[in-house]
Amino acid sequence: MEVEQEIRARATFDGRLVRVEQFLNHRVEPRLLRAVGEAIAGRSRDLTYDLVFTAEASGIPVAMAVATAADRPFVYAKKHLLAPSDTYRRTVESPTKGMSVDLAVAPSVLGGDDP
Repeated sequence: MEVEQEIRARATFDGRLVRVEQFLNHRVEPRLLRAVGEAIAGRSRDLTYDLVFTAEASGIPVAMAVATAADRPFVYAKKHLLAPSDTYRRTVESPTKGMSVDLAVAPSVLGGDDP
């Protein structure tokens, strides 16, 4: 499967956003998701990384597919998590919601010494 062609043919484009909710993140098609994960992991094979990281959002299925193909764990930053002193936190702009979102991750799930 040619992943880029498949996505271009099926996605809708909304400004800078590529909308894939019909096949990758709201409705998920496993065959295409597996191919996307393998393609991204393949393009990342020369990089050194310990885990795949994403936000608690629609990117979770893709992050899981990449992590599976790369044989790495994956972590997602949650929108609500523990007390501020127990987490790493960051406010980010949501391109789909048009607003700021607070994300947090517990240091214990990252592994290693550096986040």
